[in-house]
Formats: sequence, C-alpha cells, structure tokens
Amino acid sequence: MNNILKEQEYIQLFLVSSTLKSNQKTHAFPHTEYAVLYKNFEEPVDPDASVHLWLYPALDRTTPQLNNHFKKALSKVSKLSSSQIIQPTTIQLKKDTNGKPYFEPPYEKIAVSLSYTQQFGLLGLSTKTAIGVDIVEVTESFKISEIVNSHFHFSEQSIFENLDSTRAKNWFFNAWVLKEAALKSTGEGVAFDGLSKIVVGLMNDSYFIKDDFKKEKAIAGSITFKKNDTELVIGVSIY
Repeated sequence: MNNILKEQEYIQLFLVSSTLKSNQKTHAFPHTEYAVLYKNFEEPVDPDASVHLWLYPALDRTTPQLNNHFKKALSKVSKLSSSQIIQPTTIQLKKDTNGKPYFEPPYEKIAVSLSYTQQFGLLGLSTKTAIGVDIVEVTESFKISEIVNSHFHFSEQSIFENLDSTRAKNWFFNAWVLKEAALKSTGEGVAFDGLSKIVVGLMNDSYFIKDDFKKEKAIAGSITFKKNDTELVIGVSIY
C-alpha cells in the first residue's frame, strides 16, 4: 500500500469463501485487493487500490457540490486534470434497467456506486471492476432481530443467535452493508427479498460473503469507524 496514504482507512477485501475438502471447514481467504476511504477530494489516490471511496455531507446529494465531487474524483482516478474535463461541466449519472448507475463517455469505463445515510453520502469509483458500496449509521432504530429473522438466511440467523448482544449488533450491521454492496455490484439492486441471497459468515471477527453467493468472482469487505461522533459501517463489493 502507498505509504503516502498510510493515514487513510483501508478496507481489506475478502474472496468468497472456499470449502476445503480435507476437513469440510469453510474459510475466508484475504485477497490482495483493497479499497481506500480518503479524507477529502483533494488528496491523491492510491493507484493500486481496487476501489476509491469518498465521504461527504448528505446535503450535497442534489446540489452543485455533488457535481463538483464527481469532477474532482473522476479527475483523480482517470488521471485527467480539471481543465481536461469535457463540457458541459455537469456530469450526470445514468441508470440501467436495474437502476445501476453509470457514467457516459469519456468515463464509461469507470464504475460508480453511491449510498446515503441521513448525514453522509458515499461515492465509490473503480477503474478495474464493477463495484457496489453501502453505508449505514449504527442506530437503535433498526429492528435488528426482526430483520434477521424475517429477511436473513437461516444459517445467518444461527450465527446471530449465538453471539452476545454487542457482537450480534456488529455482525448485523457489517452483514447488512456487505449484502447490499454485493447486490449493487452485480446490478441486481437491493430490496428486502434479496437480502437472503447473500450469506455473510463470521470468522475471527472478520465478516465475509460465503460461497452460497452465485457470483464466484465477487469479493468484498467492510469497515466500522466514527465520523462526527456517529458510528458508521461501510461495505464494498467488487465483481
């Protein structure tokens, strides 16, 4: 990883788990790919990162600031200077039939994903692969047990029931963002009826997508951190 960016938040991405025939135990193997969460849009990007992430105020969602964020981020990852960004200066996102966002030329090869909470917006870009990102604020408003029992896979319900309250809460929010990010990365979109398609495992306090996921190339990771006294969880999936 780039030493210049050592103060940034790095998100290690994990391969879909593999089942070893020798002992029939399921293990998650770390992958060499990772995502970087930058502190602001002015900082240099890590050229080796698979995904580049930026956090910004949710109020920027429908204002000229969002377009400005797009321009700065795209100029970084596409290695274009600001003066080279094409006219008109407004960079609009398009959506395919499944609602997956994309850029028009000359940025059509840069994958994009967005997610919002009440306070924050998250922008993810990648020049290497299709991506999905998700962000959630850790709050008491989530009816965690009800959601797990109604919309999660039965194997996940077992994990949840066998954890103490603190670890169960952490597992839920990490599982949530991994599921939504994975569904976004494949273009399937997110909805309650899709949550059980992506099965999240737990090993040594690491969260990973299990091999029940039909997209074998998918890898993903998550991170928990605080911003302005708010606990946030980010999930990233690439495909």
